[in-house]
Amino acid sequence: MTTAVPKIEQPDWNDQQPPYRLDWPEQDALIDALEGGRSRHMIAPVLFGIYTGGREQEIVSLRWDQAVDVEGLPTGSVWWIPPEIRKGNARRRTSEQEGRYLIAGGAARSVIDGQRGINDNWVFPGPKGDRLGRLNNSAWRTAWRRAGLPVDGVRRGVHNLRHTFGTRMEAAGIPWEYRKALLGHEIRDVTALYSAPGLAGLLGQVEKIKRGTACIPRALKIKTTPRRALTL
Repeated sequence: MTTAVPKIEQPDWNDQQPPYRLDWPEQDALIDALEGGRSRHMIAPVLFGIYTGGREQEIVSLRWDQAVDVEGLPTGSVWWIPPEIRKGNARRRTSEQEGRYLIAGGAARSVIDGQRGINDNWVFPGPKGDRLGRLNNSAWRTAWRRAGLPVDGVRRGVHNLRHTFGTRMEAAGIPWEYRKALLGHEIRDVTALYSAPGLAGLLGQVEKIKRGTACIPRALKIKTTPRRALTL
């Protein structure tokens, strides 16, 4: 007699849930929720993430010596993300990864300027002055709920900040290739974009993101990612 193998129910990791892009009032509500208790140190890195589209590890590991001086650009506009930190193409081995430039517009630079003098090494130190461990922690989840953001049917992690930045770029009319470069996606030729004029051009594109020009329509917030959309 053949005994059927019992079906094992797979855990629900929420991986298939669509991202939730924040509108500007929701961003304000999230920051207000982080103000209370011991989560105030998370405000700056969260804002930096939403203004730059940086990945979590790029943000929490950011050091002052990663700032790159580019002639003609404001201080703090360009940051180098080394290959060991950058999340590269999964088809590449770690030794084959490449670094990338992270561009900080005026809003992100204002966040950076508020961090100067706090720690000699880390741009966004933890509450004890050491390297910030994670943003996607219990404080984040508590703030998400306190801000009145949805908890069912959507992703609730800090990667939503990156999705928000990507969608705001699209809403601001930033061209496709610039959006790819600003999010750090692999593109065929970054030589021109990573020259001084190219970096200036990227910065100019970021500055297009403003409340009046990068409003996210309600329907886009929980919309599933289109086939041609960027993998944020």
